[in-house]
Amino acid sequence: PYRVIVGHVMGGGQSSEVWGGVQNDDLLHLAGDQPVSFDDPIWSRICSCDIYVPKRGAREAAEKAAEHWASELSRNSSTGNYRQLLRHMIQMLARCTSGDHSKVAEHDVVGAINLVLLVRTAAKHHVQDLPPDQLGELCGVRETAWKNQRSESPSLLEAVCDAVAFLLMSDSSQQQHTFFSYLLHAECASLLLVLFASELTQPLQQGYSPFLEYMMCKHVHTRAMMAALLRQFIEREPHPPPPSTSIGLLGALSNRWHLPPWRLQTEVLPGAPLSLADRCSLLLLVFINHSSPKGHNPYKAELAGMHDSDRPLADEAGPSQQETPMVGDDGHTLVASYNAIHEALAISLVDDRAVLLLYMILYTNHGFLNYCLAKSEPECILVPLLKLLYESQARQPNNKYMLLIVLLILSQDAMYCSNIHSLDCNLDSVPWFSDRILSNITVGSLAVTLLIRTFHSNLRLQDSFIASNCLAVLANMAPHFKQLHPFAANKLVRLFELLSKRADSLAAKCNRESATRKIINAAITHSLP
Repeated sequence: PYRVIVGHVMGGGQSSEVWGGVQNDDLLHLAGDQPVSFDDPIWSRICSCDIYVPKRGAREAAEKAAEHWASELSRNSSTGNYRQLLRHMIQMLARCTSGDHSKVAEHDVVGAINLVLLVRTAAKHHVQDLPPDQLGELCGVRETAWKNQRSESPSLLEAVCDAVAFLLMSDSSQQQHTFFSYLLHAECASLLLVLFASELTQPLQQGYSPFLEYMMCKHVHTRAMMAALLRQFIEREPHPPPPSTSIGLLGALSNRWHLPPWRLQTEVLPGAPLSLADRCSLLLLVFINHSSPKGHNPYKAELAGMHDSDRPLADEAGPSQQETPMVGDDGHTLVASYNAIHEALAISLVDDRAVLLLYMILYTNHGFLNYCLAKSEPECILVPLLKLLYESQARQPNNKYMLLIVLLILSQDAMYCSNIHSLDCNLDSVPWFSDRILSNITVGSLAVTLLIRTFHSNLRLQDSFIASNCLAVLANMAPHFKQLHPFAANKLVRLFELLSKRADSLAAKCNRESATRKIINAAITHSLP
């Protein structure tokens, strides 16, 4: 029910060279030099269109065609077709903005996905090629969203941000996603990430992304957006299974695919797709790390003021009062379950993205930091961090920086250091540690082992930041060493031997340099008239 077959070559005679065999007449017409009105039937066909892609080299052909299509849209921006595409996307997203996914017609959701994918495909190349001011002009920063609106009405660019933000904020924890509603929310999150990416592709002196600057100024979105993104990160809902599809006998025998945009994205160009939770965590990082020229970041302020919705820590074994991030009863506070955030972070600590998010929450929100330090199971966070530190030895030094900073923050608390060396934090085995078999080891001993191992591996690189932070964490933990594992104790003795030799060598070098200076000074002094 979502397919309209169009069989002409996209790009006409240029298809073999420019479009790589990718075919769709409506998309070609949209990127052409003739304007398409808002009410033209072409838009309903685009919402449910099929795109022909050759089976051989499908990824390369699709990427080449997408780049040329985006370039043509930009070159022919005077037609206003790209802005009409944005308006139709806004309209379709408005139809889908409901917390109850069952009340939204499936064909509307599919149409919205296709339009969001088309806009994201074009925006990816526009963000790379155009400076922020030209990107804003292309997306209607000086043009009202709809005709016959007053000049003080929101611009088209602002309406795009509002539509995508409202869809993400409308998600309800009480409703399970369908395959298409999940895909729509994931693609909207990806669209924002693309629109915010100007700083990655353009010189900073040319300005910031106009979309991100608008979201920073639109304070009405801040608290609800933070709650929605945190909710997705905490719940980590898996991607529902896709609907069963059949390509038919003719499709199986054909040398090309004819697929709607959403299937082209999920089946032909899947790559390594991120979950909705991972995309929302990336959005969180973009929002709270953006350095606005105005000097104030409302998203970071919301994170700093976030309150715990759980019961007191002494009662942590009981059910939480409110697991879902929400706006407080006073309407001015973001509240979320610290326990739920802690558990979500523990599960997601498998890459640098999650480590950076953990650092930002620990550094920004002192309430959450105190919660983590007082948590009765510190190994939930610490062991995944140590595993990442172990795996980072074969990677670039900058992969270790954030890990060591987080460990340094945690090690500043004396009670925390004492807890991780107690027998209550004992590990029966460490299967991912392949240097030797470790059994019956405390988390503190494992931390000592990994820190000294990192210090030794850094001797060749001579990175002073890594060396100083490894020693700083060890110094913080040293007064609380107890029940040290024999392997960790042996590592500690070898470290002492190494540092002693280095200190002796440095002292001898200083003495030799001092003697040399005395000889030179004496020679110069006695040679003076």
